Amino acid sequence: MTITREDIFREIEPQIGEAYDRHITAVARDTISLDPYSLVPIQDYEQIRVGFNEHVNEWATNGIDILPLVKSALLVDAATEENLPWYTALLTGGFESWVDWNARWTAEEKSHGEIMVRDIEARGIMDMTTEWLRARELNMVKGIHPEIPTPQDGIAYVVTQELLTRAAHFGLARLMDSAGRKSLRAVGADEGRHYQFYVSAAHALAIAFPDLALMAMRRQHEGDNFGMPGQKGIPAYEALAKIIALGGMFDAITVLEAQKKTIDEAGLLQAVPVSDEGKQALDWAYGISERTDPTWERKTKLMSKIRERATKSIDPNGLKPVILGTTVELVDNEFKAII
Repeated sequence: MTITREDIFREIEPQIGEAYDRHITAVARDTISLDPYSLVPIQDYEQIRVGFNEHVNEWATNGIDILPLVKSALLVDAATEENLPWYTALLTGGFESWVDWNARWTAEEKSHGEIMVRDIEARGIMDMTTEWLRARELNMVKGIHPEIPTPQDGIAYVVTQELLTRAAHFGLARLMDSAGRKSLRAVGADEGRHYQFYVSAAHALAIAFPDLALMAMRRQHEGDNFGMPGQKGIPAYEALAKIIALGGMFDAITVLEAQKKTIDEAGLLQAVPVSDEGKQALDWAYGISERTDPTWERKTKLMSKIRERATKSIDPNGLKPVILGTTVELVDNEFKAII
């Protein structure tokens, strides 16, 4: 028996409707999205820039240059958010609750990009007409996104991607000035609510079609299969990602932790597959959840080597880069300089 796209959406439609209603209640605001003009008011740009420069100089007194990391993370995060509406067509299912969700999700993601662009502009972090415009146009015009051949693959990919986007924004907030922390945490909280919607969809899918849910999760996440939006579209992505990973905001272990959380909270370990491929996918899911899959050891060693090999050289201003475990450490969920 062939299970169609319509079969899948019809079966999980009630849970989708409930998840959408929960999202509307949780957001508890009249507007469809966060308001960039309130979070990053244009009349406050000068004050924001002064505060950010003071923040940068405070880090410099500890011998650390935070600008490359903040610039890299904001560029990648903003370009990622602006690219996400490309997923709208891929995720459309044709059923009322899903269509309603998809429209709202697109609007909320658009506002996230606008907020982060204003964060960049207000602080004067990069030239908006050269550096930012080039990154934005190359990424958005191409509309690059991962292969999502089925509804179950779409859910398996986006649920973890939303959780990781939340982690990226919260990670950057740890190093930002007070105004930046406020806006990034607001965006990160929105991404957390998006994750809750998609994890409800993943859970409903695991109950209705356990084999399909498990196999899709494995397809999208096994080994090095998973890639963040913008990975193939943002110029110099690998170099930017390395800076971000060295700083400890977002690295290979962040991805594994998100995959584990998704598997656990979507109830995939309670799924009862009947096919051999479904059972193999369940074994893989257990390996990620219990940290016994060899990917954990391989990527942990990889990150250790990358940080060990990271340059310890001092730049012309006498400052060191942000490198987790070398120049900074995480204390009470905030970055602290290692003196």
